[in-house]
Amino acid sequence: MGWTRTTPQRRLMRLVPWGALFILAVLACPLRSGWAKECKISSTPMNFGGYDPLSSTPVTGIGTLDIICNPTHKVFTVTVEMSPGNMGGHAERAMVSAAGGQLFYNVYSNPSYTVVFTTMTRTVTRRTPWTISLYGQVRALQNVPPGLYSDTVTATIFY
Repeated sequence: MGWTRTTPQRRLMRLVPWGALFILAVLACPLRSGWAKECKISSTPMNFGGYDPLSSTPVTGIGTLDIICNPTHKVFTVTVEMSPGNMGGHAERAMVSAAGGQLFYNVYSNPSYTVVFTTMTRTVTRRTPWTISLYGQVRALQNVPPGLYSDTVTATIFY
């Protein structure tokens, strides 16, 4: 379900066909010779499953981004930026249905759902994998019509 960076062109992962939050990984790299073919990025989509509008318990899901690079530098910096999705802002995101319903959620960088994921930077050494866990949470008690809800959030990786 992921993709591997092998050429200077951007490639997106395949989308899964169910109503879910889709995390797309896009690789953006500066024009440095040799770097484009030396990083591998893969991702696991976040799927929230079913939602009960009468439940007082939020629905959660987990996705990951896996990054591993082998550039000519031993130590380098990787930055991951998360797009806001359908809502145009990071404070609250929304999955939408074909009928126009909105199901509000967000993506967090910690399992306690207190830090909204916007940007993350890390200094890594070559050939050392970096797995980023993404924690999604759909607010409870939202009065929404039945349907499939989805949002596309793009994670851009700079190195």
